[in-house]
Amino acid sequence: MKALALLLALTPTPSAQTPTPLLQPPTTANAILPFPRPSANLADWNAGAGRKLASLTIDKVTLRGFDYPGPTVNAPTVLVFGGNGWTIDDADPLLRAMAQLGARVVAYDYRGYGFSEGRADVRTFRRDALRVYDALAAQAGSTHVAVYGFSMGTAIASYVASERSVAGLILVAPMSSAVEFFRAFGPGRFRDFSVEKMMTTRDADEAYDEVGMVAKSTAPLLVIHGDADDVIPYAQGKEVYDASRSLPKTFVTLHRVNHNDAPGRRETFEALERFFAALR
Repeated sequence: MKALALLLALTPTPSAQTPTPLLQPPTTANAILPFPRPSANLADWNAGAGRKLASLTIDKVTLRGFDYPGPTVNAPTVLVFGGNGWTIDDADPLLRAMAQLGARVVAYDYRGYGFSEGRADVRTFRRDALRVYDALAAQAGSTHVAVYGFSMGTAIASYVASERSVAGLILVAPMSSAVEFFRAFGPGRFRDFSVEKMMTTRDADEAYDEVGMVAKSTAPLLVIHGDADDVIPYAQGKEVYDASRSLPKTFVTLHRVNHNDAPGRRETFEALERFFAALR
C-alpha cells in the first residue's frame, strides 16, 4: 500500500507548485486550485475490468467519472472526492483497491478537471457534489451512500454530509477552517505571505469551515490523519473530529505519515474495511 501511495500524488505538495507572485488579500476559495488544472485525455475515459463509466450533465456541463461495483452484494456506495491535484485517471489504482474492501466506489472529476467539462470553481464543486450525491442516492437509496474526502475533498464531502443524510462520512487529512488552512498552507504556496495581513473571503470561509459542517452531521464518522502531515496539520484533523456529534465516530492516527501518503497506507485501508463492513 505504501508503494501505491507514493505513486499517487493526489494533492501536490506546496513545494512542488509554482509560487503565486504575490498573495493579495482577500484569499478566495479558489486560491488552492493548481494552474493549469489537472487534465486527462478523454480517450482514456473508458470502461474496463471492474470499472464502469459514470456521467452526469449539470447545467449543460458534463461531469465524467468511474464506477467500481466492488465484490460484495448489497455493499454501501461510497462517493469519493479527491484533493486539489486529483484526477480519477491518476487515482484509478487507489479507487480499485478501495472497492475491493467491500464497497461500490464512485468518483467523478471535478468540473474543469480531468475528463469533466466546465470551469473549475470550488463553490461550483459544492453544488455539483450535491447533484451527484442525489443521483446516486436515487439509485442506491439514501441510507446506503457514504461520502469520502481526501484533502480539499474533505471540505466537499463534509458539505454534502451537512446538507444530506449520508450513510457515513470519511475524512482523510481534513482541514478545520479557511483561516487555519491558509495559515498553514500559505507560507509554502505563496510568496510574501503574511499571517498578519491574511484575509479570507466569505466563499473561502464557507467552503472550508469543516468544523461547522461536520457539527451539522450525525452520520457515522471516520477521520484519518497523519501526524507528520506536511500540508494540513494533524491538529486540524483532531479539531474536526472533536466538533462532531456523531456516534459512532473514530479517529485513526497514521504515525510518521505525511499528507500524500495517507490515502494508500495499510492502516487507512484497514480502517476503511472496518467502516464499510459496519455500513452493510
